[in-house]
Amino acid sequence: MSEGKCPVMHGGMTTATPSNSDWWPNALNLDILHQHDTKTNPMGKGFDYREELKNLDVEALKTDLKALMTDSQEWWPADWGHYGGLMIRMAWHSAGTYRTADGRGGGGTGNQRFAPLNSWPDNVNLDKARRLLWPIKKKYGNKISWADLMMTDADMAMIKDPAYREISERFYKDPEYFSDVFARAWFKLTHRDMGPKSRYVGPDVPKEDLIWQDPIPLGNTDYDVDGVKAKIAASGLTVSEMVATAWDSARTYRHSDMRGGANGARIRLAPQKDWEGNEPGRLAKVLAVLEPIAAEAGASVADVIVLAGSVGVEQAANAAGITVTVPFAPGRGDAIDEMTDADSFDVLEPVHDGFRNWLKKDYVVSAEEMMLDRTQLMGLTAHEMTVLVGGMRVMDTNHGGTMHGVFTDSKGALTNDFFVNLTDMAYSWKPAGSDHYEVRDRKSDDVIWTATRVDLVFGSNSILRAYAEVYAQDDNKEKFVKDFVTAWTRVMNADRFDLT
Repeated sequence: MSEGKCPVMHGGMTTATPSNSDWWPNALNLDILHQHDTKTNPMGKGFDYREELKNLDVEALKTDLKALMTDSQEWWPADWGHYGGLMIRMAWHSAGTYRTADGRGGGGTGNQRFAPLNSWPDNVNLDKARRLLWPIKKKYGNKISWADLMMTDADMAMIKDPAYREISERFYKDPEYFSDVFARAWFKLTHRDMGPKSRYVGPDVPKEDLIWQDPIPLGNTDYDVDGVKAKIAASGLTVSEMVATAWDSARTYRHSDMRGGANGARIRLAPQKDWEGNEPGRLAKVLAVLEPIAAEAGASVADVIVLAGSVGVEQAANAAGITVTVPFAPGRGDAIDEMTDADSFDVLEPVHDGFRNWLKKDYVVSAEEMMLDRTQLMGLTAHEMTVLVGGMRVMDTNHGGTMHGVFTDSKGALTNDFFVNLTDMAYSWKPAGSDHYEVRDRKSDDVIWTATRVDLVFGSNSILRAYAEVYAQDDNKEKFVKDFVTAWTRVMNADRFDLT
């Protein structure tokens, strides 16, 4: 460097040179699977909010919030001497982002404080509401999250603001009934992204079970798990049938609003039993075998479905020469039709499943992008997605029994063959119709396997290929099985809030 020259490089972030996305505009963006890195959390791994919440003096908090409503500040005076309208608007705009289609949004994380939500035009001046709340948040600290404080604050505003009574008297002859209906609607608005009632904490948790909470009765834990597994193993069900049924039962879970999942065994009820993605014929056959086993053992059907998946995975691992025990925790319950709002479950119907190589129809969005969306909703990481896809392929769990991506001569065995053959340069990939490919021997040009875009993205995307190469290594056959079991167990237990 010449003397006197500035050692800091300039222009690196402002020049208009081509970026990677310019060169590769169709590259799969995995950022959605890398959200919420624990390194950004200032509270540390040991922080347990639910434990802190148990120490909260709820009545004292309510008293402080009521006082705040009429304590007008010079820097942001209260409209007509009451902050109720502002606080209700803040909570409404926080909870109102919830989407039934995918469960994303809502007030459960307090993300209204951050971009882009905090700068949306509809949210103008809501930063003032949060500044008004700050002294209370500061006082109670870790005992109350911003998300909970914003919802609680709005509840106090509704109770105290006389305008709501005037409105109800103007439009309804029975204000008490109107208040009850409004309160129920407000409660649903501010709680529907929180999951089942079992996750609620505090003295104000309603005793009533509401159908939109997807209630599930407690399941039995006192039965012979090993005995049930033995009966399942002797039932004649195949690895594919057991694994696919357990997967279909659990894959409906959405980490966004904590709906769906294997608990409740709603896969045996309408509408799930008739969903195309659940292969109703195969599902009915498997349930006809598992339900009597559950009844005889005193276990829930939900538990036995998951146990059958465990048996299938263990059998597949054994066929690959590896002995493994899939972790299992009993206690799931079985929901009934009266506990299930069938219409509300329509939005959980899968129209694609990259893990089982299935699309209900052709869509504008690519199959691999939809797989990332599903993976993120299930709360999985990129490497968990990778190991699950590889394992599901070799266990022959494709929807409808298609052979796309089944890169193995040992179907039903939990080998790392999918990754070994995906990364082997002895094969070339040739287009064979819309979004389908042939995997051909480079020397003979013979078609060895067929594949979809979802299969081959694990070889073409640089990040996913790096994961695939790890599992393709000769010394990582056992690691592949262990990682698959870990990811599988996470999916099966995703809705077991009683275990966390």
